[in-house]
Amino acid sequence: MNTLRQLEDLFFNTTCKALGLNPQDKLSENSVRFPWRNDPEWEHEDDVCFIAITNEDDRYNRQFEVKHTPISKEVADYTIENIRAIQIAWTLYGPNSFDRAHTLRNYIYMPDTQLLLKQSSMYMVTDIAAPIRFPEQFRDLWWDRSNLMANFYEKTQSTSTVPLIQGVDIKLYTEKGEVKSNI
Repeated sequence: MNTLRQLEDLFFNTTCKALGLNPQDKLSENSVRFPWRNDPEWEHEDDVCFIAITNEDDRYNRQFEVKHTPISKEVADYTIENIRAIQIAWTLYGPNSFDRAHTLRNYIYMPDTQLLLKQSSMYMVTDIAAPIRFPEQFRDLWWDRSNLMANFYEKTQSTSTVPLIQGVDIKLYTEKGEVKSNI
């Protein structure tokens, strides 16, 4: 299972590549950002993209598969597998925000991008809605803004070692009293 930091790195790199930026270039961090970081402000004509990553409640993430795999006579691996649903929301600002949102959406469908996501156990839900243009007023100016959202599934697995039951005490009660038997 990917950590939040791993997901941030994955989608930062993917977003930079989609928008024609070099993920290793520090200047790319001014163009692709996470909303809660203390990044510098940007100008009205700058193209900036914010990425938000959230868990989503989904019918698939409520299903769990539980497996017991004996390791020895005393212990077993107890494994829980399920699907984690993750939503990535991109908020793009700037004069090219609408076109960049479309470029990003198309890039996600590309085979190389799908392969990269697969290597991180991330699988796109193929119903990505079209970007929404949503200009917003700030400091007496209208700022071009477009939003894009995509959902992904990630198979997760958690394993721990648990002791196996070695025996059970069974107590049988009769009308005349208690009889004890070990199995």
